[in-house]
Amino acid sequence: MVTDDRHIFGERYKKHSFKYADLLLPALNDQGLKVIHSQSDENSLLPCRHYFRIYAIRTKRLTEYYADAPELLADMTALRDELEKTPDDLVNLWLFTLPEGKTFSIFENVTNRTILGGFISYDNNSSVTGNA
Repeated sequence: MVTDDRHIFGERYKKHSFKYADLLLPALNDQGLKVIHSQSDENSLLPCRHYFRIYAIRTKRLTEYYADAPELLADMTALRDELEKTPDDLVNLWLFTLPEGKTFSIFENVTNRTILGGFISYDNNSSVTGNA
């Protein structure tokens, strides 16, 4: 199933430009990369408005309490703004993880098959610091 999900995402978006595409798309061929979440059942998808509410709160909190994360704030703000544009469209949240602790969170607009945005996070055991 993991290979199928990686293949589906790669085929769907290999010719698209989105932030982190240059890092994520080549990594889809890496056997260490895992898809840890994808909603392939369209009945389980949620609309953009659901995620918009979440990321409106998260961007506000980042602004107030985490001024030292400007790239994450920029990514989440851009995502929030895209989610707001199409409130009724359905979203598939893809989570890809690499062994070194890097996780890509990519939000796909299923209605028109575009990438709304995304961000990279690192687990506590990751030795990666700074920009992605």
